[in-house]
Amino acid sequence: PDGETLAYTATINGISQVFARRLDSPIPAQVTRALSPCRYPLWSPDSSRLFFWSDDSLWSIGAVGGEPVEVLKNVASGSPAAAISPDGKIVAFFQGEGALNVLRLRRMADGTTKTYEHTPFAARFRTNGGMRFSPDGRKLLVWLMRDVDRGAELWVLPFPEGQPQQVNCPLLTGFRALSANWMRDNRRIALATEASP
Repeated sequence: PDGETLAYTATINGISQVFARRLDSPIPAQVTRALSPCRYPLWSPDSSRLFFWSDDSLWSIGAVGGEPVEVLKNVASGSPAAAISPDGKIVAFFQGEGALNVLRLRRMADGTTKTYEHTPFAARFRTNGGMRFSPDGRKLLVWLMRDVDRGAELWVLPFPEGQPQQVNCPLLTGFRALSANWMRDNRRIALATEASP
């Protein structure tokens, strides 16, 4: 969020670890030193901490390292596995329920968690993709696969309430992997897709 430091993962001794690197420095800093793979890093809104997914949990660690703290258990893998609202008050995440996944919202202050259930957004779906809050925090962008035959779906969920809208885009047809992010204007979305084999 500060626009000065990148967070990314790299493999060390066969295990994915989180690194941070200032844009004005060629030298990265290894943030995690875990025995299990650490993936999908994301910054806290004030850039003081990094969150990452490991061992089916969401963890938090100081931006320069330290002891990781488990924030949420039973978080399904995604790219990213969670999103933190710009004000830092809500974390959105995927969680497995049997063979399917659900989208949950948790208040950071008191730990209250609820499942996102607003039609026509699917309450349960086969494969989660990822999610991102808009810069103003008023919308949540979610990509997922309800089932294999339908392909990837991209949704805009007004936050905290409102009518979900599916984004209809020809780029999503016939593609199996995608990533998306908001532009700074809170209206436009940048997409990256991978073609099906």
